[in-house]
Amino acid sequence: MFNLLRRKTRAVTLGPRLLGTRVKHLLRDGLYIDVSLQSAPLVVTKEIASLELLAAYQCWMRGVQALLAIIVFVLSLLPSTAVVDWTILVVSGAAVLIILRVYSIKAEYTGLTNVLYEGHRNIFTSPFLLQMLLEILIWCIQTPPLIFFWRPFFELLNYFLFVRLYTVVVYVHNAAYVYRFFCRAMAAVAAFPLTTTFTIRTALAYRKAKVASLATVVSWAALSFLYAKAEQVSLYDGSWYAFQAISTVGCRDSTPATAAGKLVAFLAWVVSFALIAYLVVIVHGSLVDDANEHNMYILIRCHRLSHMVREDSARVIQTAWRFYRLHSYPPAGVVRRVKALFCAWALTRHISRLRRERQEWTDATQRFRAISSTGVLEPEQEEQLRQLLRAAQQAQQKADVEAFFRSCVEGRDTLPTRQEVERAVTSNARVEDLYSSATDVAGGAGAVMANVDVSSLLKKVEMLESICSRLTMAIEALAVMAPTNPPSLAHSHS
Repeated sequence: MFNLLRRKTRAVTLGPRLLGTRVKHLLRDGLYIDVSLQSAPLVVTKEIASLELLAAYQCWMRGVQALLAIIVFVLSLLPSTAVVDWTILVVSGAAVLIILRVYSIKAEYTGLTNVLYEGHRNIFTSPFLLQMLLEILIWCIQTPPLIFFWRPFFELLNYFLFVRLYTVVVYVHNAAYVYRFFCRAMAAVAAFPLTTTFTIRTALAYRKAKVASLATVVSWAALSFLYAKAEQVSLYDGSWYAFQAISTVGCRDSTPATAAGKLVAFLAWVVSFALIAYLVVIVHGSLVDDANEHNMYILIRCHRLSHMVREDSARVIQTAWRFYRLHSYPPAGVVRRVKALFCAWALTRHISRLRRERQEWTDATQRFRAISSTGVLEPEQEEQLRQLLRAAQQAQQKADVEAFFRSCVEGRDTLPTRQEVERAVTSNARVEDLYSSATDVAGGAGAVMANVDVSSLLKKVEMLESICSRLTMAIEALAVMAPTNPPSLAHSHS
């Protein structure tokens, strides 16, 4: 008996062990970008290998869960008997155990633990606890094997079993290469965002089209089987009715008469709304690609995320302080411990949300397109504009000095008075302020600056040096001739 159980266990765990062997071979191979993991520290390679093995194991478990969902759906198409109901219950219990194992794996490699349980990670201290409970609830909705009252109502619950086929889409979604931990780790090291364009460039083209096609086919087939069972018609008629319901055509050649058929019609109506809305969004996004609209959307999104990050940061600080007050003192009773546990759960959820919003904010900031229509310049264009502004300011300063020299020094037999020099300097300062503000506004709006001849500027700089030397001599002479007050008078005025 023990050997039989051991062989069964080895047969069930064959998939994860094969994936683990493939991960070990991956660490011995060099990548195409001339980066080898052999040069990495041993701690890093071991951590990546363990996390990669956990991610592969989780993907394999999701595949088993998808297989169980298909089995349950096939069983729901059979006539409702005690054997069928008990079999569905047993398979659903196995799927619930798989869900618990999947979320325990997610709690291991999520990288975010509850501050109350820093020593160990489990599903109860994971930020995915509510998501796990929602999945368990979906797998608990079914017709019970023993029905003592409300039999028509409980017999209709098996028609909701097709919702469990979401695990097929989840499995296909997780099987993509871009969601492997090694790819995410290398992208984080290289500071490269895993955007949709990266997904297309890495052989995952038309992923949205694949998901949409798969969801449409699965929904159509499921509703066809359900309607054929509910109305006791052929599969051909059930498929035609499901097509009419999903496509919202409504030829009215078949109308449900039973309560189960009407329930299937309602489910088909809900599925049609979801599928059509999703397909319209995909088609609209593929046909319409305006850079200005994209930038405006990204700008509004960055603004909204900045406010969300600020509010959630304050919420995290408040929750952390509340948890510190509860956890700093030794708990006096069960009520205080329960409060600390719920506060720790809330703190973990707030930290997870803040972390996700900060990542989205960073990604949205990086994806903001720098074009001339938004007023944001490229670094090369900004440097060129800065050089043009510097050359224009030098030319303006030279023109100011020449105008000052002509008005105060040139063509005069006597040196200018101090009041004349101050008046000329003040007027030149006002002109310079007006020019600098105008150039700032023009530079901020991205206006095109005129080209400045560098050779002529160099010649004018030489003339400017000679004029400045003459101006310095004149100012020194003015300083010698300027009237001064005696120290006693200066002290009396103070």
